[in-house]
Amino acid sequence: MFNYKHSKNRPAEGPLSRRTLLELSLYSTFIFIFSALLMQLMLNAWMMLLLIHYGISFSYSLFHIFFLSESGAKWSENMIFLVFGSGPLLLSAGGVALLLVLKKLGMAGWRPKLFLSWLSFLMVNALPCSILAGTLLFNGFGMAYFWMINSLIFRGIFSLIILAILAGTSFYWYRFFLKTAYTRAFLNNKDNQRTFFSAIFLRPWIAGLIVLMGFNWPFTDWYWPLFLLCLGFMGIVIIGDPRILHEPRIKKSDKKIFKNKSQVVYFTIALILAWFVGIVRINF
Repeated sequence: MFNYKHSKNRPAEGPLSRRTLLELSLYSTFIFIFSALLMQLMLNAWMMLLLIHYGISFSYSLFHIFFLSESGAKWSENMIFLVFGSGPLLLSAGGVALLLVLKKLGMAGWRPKLFLSWLSFLMVNALPCSILAGTLLFNGFGMAYFWMINSLIFRGIFSLIILAILAGTSFYWYRFFLKTAYTRAFLNNKDNQRTFFSAIFLRPWIAGLIVLMGFNWPFTDWYWPLFLLCLGFMGIVIIGDPRILHEPRIKKSDKKIFKNKSQVVYFTIALILAWFVGIVRINF
């Protein structure tokens, strides 16, 4: 999966060197984490507005919503479907719209394309991965999913259908992320393409998933981690595909990954600040 058999032949310098690939993975990891936090922020903000509209008491933080025991809310089916089910649906619709914007960008720089690629990937798959995460967990979208399909067997069958659809779309995302390459050296053969995909997607997904676990504190809800875990399914499916793609058109780049050495520090500080701000709760 990570092309270990080719790692001994890595050049000492250039885009295919170990150091450059590690730097690329680190940059993409930051982008994945910030994109995931932004999507969760949008989902929480939408849910907050709906809960305020219905007059339900809750405790709000940037990345989580906690329901208060004294809320005494009488939930109707429509309320459950709207509060817990509409967010992922809207995110997926917004992700499709973002894909159309990306197509119009054409020869944009690889950095904004990478950010928008991660964000659109997360948003488009918000609904299908929410269905997978909600198959067993009675949290988040799972609340609406349980009310919609009461039988575990039918939920399982439908989830298998979703997995088949995700596997079918994985090749599209493979090509989609290849278009974020900043040099043609990553695109001239299948091994280099898979090496780039591992560096830009698989490794950042794994590392980002670990970091994002810290944002799940106080670990009372495992719906979000399971949702993020489901996102990697498409990458794991496609990495073994032996097909070579025609080289997509990419814009010339200075081939620098981080614009300056301080950028890593700035990204790290921003993540730490986001974590501290995220643990602050406001009661409504």
